[in-house]
Amino acid sequence: MKYQRLIIGVLSLLLLLPTSALAQDHSRISFGVGGGTVPDWLDLVSNALLTVGTVGKYKTEVKSEPVAVLIQYDRFVTDRISLLGAVGGQSISRNLLSGSEVRGDMKSTYGHLMAGASFHYLRGEVIGLYSSLAGGLAVNWDEANYVDEPSTSDTRALPAFQITPIGMRVGKSVGAFLELGFGYRGMAILGLSYDF
Repeated sequence: MKYQRLIIGVLSLLLLLPTSALAQDHSRISFGVGGGTVPDWLDLVSNALLTVGTVGKYKTEVKSEPVAVLIQYDRFVTDRISLLGAVGGQSISRNLLSGSEVRGDMKSTYGHLMAGASFHYLRGEVIGLYSSLAGGLAVNWDEANYVDEPSTSDTRALPAFQITPIGMRVGKSVGAFLELGFGYRGMAILGLSYDF
């Protein structure tokens, strides 16, 4: 609970900070999709454990391809440093199989809220290079429906993070970006951003 209040406080300060207090009167909003997220890896490990733990009696198959949907707001405080707030979510659905027979389905939904900073190595007219680090809170909702058995559900809060060693943006006020890193946003993130 204390982390949630801290994150909301930091994001509120970023949005309410007067432009006169900043060295740069510049903001950026980004919309993207990410793959290879922490939830993807957690799902992969839990499904491997299910198969091994039931000695192959049960396994799962993907019902929908998991992709994280992401929104990020950056506020530049200097020419090279921006403070950021990010929100995103992802849903992973699987069928539970016994042999080739469907015995149920499982769904995990993740939402995250993070705050952090970016360091911009290069902010050219058209090309930009940067690194980012963010942390916050993730909430995971799990639901499982089984044939001839009661359904189960669970909700838990987890720490969220994103480490992005390299990000590249191409464009002027509207640009495309690619980020490579690890965390709840993903190992590879593609999207569009708008500077204002």
